[in-house]
Amino acid sequence: MRSGTSFFQNPQHVFLYLLTYILLAEWLFPLPYFTDTGYVHVFLLLTAFLFVVNAISMHFILRLLFVTAAILYSMHTIFFQDVFLGISWWQTFLSMTFEQTLLIFTGDLYALNEMYRSFLFMILLALMSFLTFYWVVYVRRMMFFFICSVIYVAVLDTFTLYDGAWAMLRLFIIGFVLVAHLKMSRLSLTYMNISMRHWWRWSIVTLLVVSIATTAAVSAPKLTPQWPNPVPFIQAAGGFGTEYDTGNRRIGYGDHDDRLGGGFEMDDTPVMYASVDNLGIGGVSPSMCIPVMVG
Repeated sequence: MRSGTSFFQNPQHVFLYLLTYILLAEWLFPLPYFTDTGYVHVFLLLTAFLFVVNAISMHFILRLLFVTAAILYSMHTIFFQDVFLGISWWQTFLSMTFEQTLLIFTGDLYALNEMYRSFLFMILLALMSFLTFYWVVYVRRMMFFFICSVIYVAVLDTFTLYDGAWAMLRLFIIGFVLVAHLKMSRLSLTYMNISMRHWWRWSIVTLLVVSIATTAAVSAPKLTPQWPNPVPFIQAAGGFGTEYDTGNRRIGYGDHDDRLGGGFEMDDTPVMYASVDNLGIGGVSPSMCIPVMVG
């Protein structure tokens, strides 16, 4: 990939690069659910711009200027009210950067303010956009990033308020389509006679397999969560909570059975009635109907 024009003239690379952006965007959507991050749309637009800049062939200095300008303007959109790149703007930004950088060297990471953390996060997005371009165009492998994305969404779905059901479905579809087409892209380096017709056949088969697997996954019956809330147990194991006791447990029967154990719920609905003809123990009158409850 020597020139930017050759990249955009190759529909396979453009398609795979677009899927990679969507895959990276799935990392940004859950941010408000476990952090105080706002303006997610700004980060999405910044990432899209960085993807385009990395795809265009230009000198390294020019690319660095575009990336820096995009990050500074994104910072201005979120935090600043002054004139963009004005004197007061630069004074605020440079003083903040100097003070917060000193906190990093002193190890006081908890004192970093939101502006500086957002600045570092934007730099991370710039690095990720470059890495994804390198993985798609040169290495042509994305399995590791795909697996990390699945683990990321699964952990957030388990331990935060984020509902990752549809996100996991999107990751499944996009990830396997991306991995399959990158495999075809690697094969095209070995077999030079692969034409556009072969690409279309490969794409149709891939979409067919992914569609069948997705339909089966959505339609198949699923077990309810076997561990509804693991957070209290993990907190207790780490010494941060007391709801779950991690000490020794006793097996066998207890001295009372007022309530059932485990994941059962109490149910006082009568299921049968018993009639007795003789006077029972405790003064039960004859022919008294005694409801039998299910606990």
